[in-house]
Order: sequence, then C-alpha cells, then structure tokens
Amino acid sequence: MPTGESCVLCVEQARAEKEAIVALTAKANDVSEDTVGSLPHVCILHLRQLSASVDNANSMQKLLAREAAMLGRLAEDMRRYATKRDAIRSNLLDEEETHADERAMKALAGLRHVNPMARGTP
Repeated sequence: MPTGESCVLCVEQARAEKEAIVALTAKANDVSEDTVGSLPHVCILHLRQLSASVDNANSMQKLLAREAAMLGRLAEDMRRYATKRDAIRSNLLDEEETHADERAMKALAGLRHVNPMARGTP
C-alpha cells in the first residue's frame, strides 16, 4: 500500500495545504479588528499549523479568539442537540443543532479522512 509520502494524491494534498497555510498566514499577519471576520475558519489540525506560522502576536490572538468563539457556539449547539434529542422535544431541533455533530468533526478532525497517519502527520 502507498504511504503518505508515496501516494501522488497525498503528496499533492500536502503541497496544496502548505500553499494555503502560507497564503492564510500572510492575511492573518495583517488582520485588524475589522477584517478578522473575513478570515476563514480552519480545523484544529490546520489551526496548529497556522498558529506556528503567524508572526504577529496581536493577529494570532484575534484569530484564536475567533476560533474559540466558533468552537464555543458549536459546543452549545451540540449540548442543545443532545438535550432535545434525548427528550421528547426532538421535533424542536433546528438546522444548526441537527448538523452540530458533523460540524464538530469537521472542526476537530478536518473535512477529509480522519486518519492523520495517511497524511504523514503524527
């Protein structure tokens, strides 16, 4: 079986991720209070890579605060989902609560496969 280093698609994916991190780092280093909302949310895996690349401590603080707020909203959606799902109020689930589990997996593990060993990362 091919590994993350020998699979053509894994190598291409890693290259594209590196390019995206470089581009997002350039934007994040110049972010202000007004423009922090224009940056895309990233999964925890990529947030670690991005935070290692951003030089501007003030920008990184703003970016991390925004990501923390997003994860807090997601956690609240998941709590409401569990409460309503387990109770007789399951018919009251809204769209955000219904898909909270999927959004949590995307935020925590990334949108693609969850196996980081296949991508060559520990």
